[in-house]
Amino acid sequence: MTIVVNPHIFMPWLKRNLESSGVKFRRMDLDSLSDAHHLGHDVLINATGEGPKYLSDIKDQNMDLLRGQTMIIKSGYKKSFMRDDGNTYTYVIPRLDGTVILGGIRDPDVENTEVDIEIDKDIVTRINRSLPEHFSADLADYEVVGHNVGIRPYRSSGMRIEKETKNGQNIVHAYGKWYVVSNNLGLRDTGITGGGFIYSFGVAREVVKLVDEFLFPDGKARI
Repeated sequence: MTIVVNPHIFMPWLKRNLESSGVKFRRMDLDSLSDAHHLGHDVLINATGEGPKYLSDIKDQNMDLLRGQTMIIKSGYKKSFMRDDGNTYTYVIPRLDGTVILGGIRDPDVENTEVDIEIDKDIVTRINRSLPEHFSADLADYEVVGHNVGIRPYRSSGMRIEKETKNGQNIVHAYGKWYVVSNNLGLRDTGITGGGFIYSFGVAREVVKLVDEFLFPDGKARI
């Protein structure tokens, strides 16, 4: 069995559940983690995406950015497919609304955030090689209803999940991912592939353990 998460449904649901538990959401611009010191928290969780590359008191030199592009098509295909041959990373992810996500690519060209039709052609060609009975190699045969183009952070040395006390703040760092760069530019496979929703639950469990180490250093909850 494969679990498929639709972010447009999952994220609002998750936010509602957090708010009903008393979590408050606040949008801020920070130049450093120290800028959050006045908020009065016991522990700061640094899950700032690409932020560690730029935050003045972090400046993580292992952080970099990659461009991703996927297609959303009308299709009745119901199975998930994923193939990683070390050079290309190809996948098909069905959704419950009669659409399918086709991907993918991770490109160091982060300056370009427009949809690249040549990448679309490359994606469908790769998918056709693996699933010729279900997907055409001709882009004109697809009913494309949308695209996702985004810049994603990755960390060449792997995820950073650890705690530290810095400038008077208890901080738990939880950021960075390894990616397979799949545009044939000669870049190597650096580890696990991107899958923020897949790994988020495990990362959250590790973060909770580290937060508890700050709050309950003797291993016992204070009453």
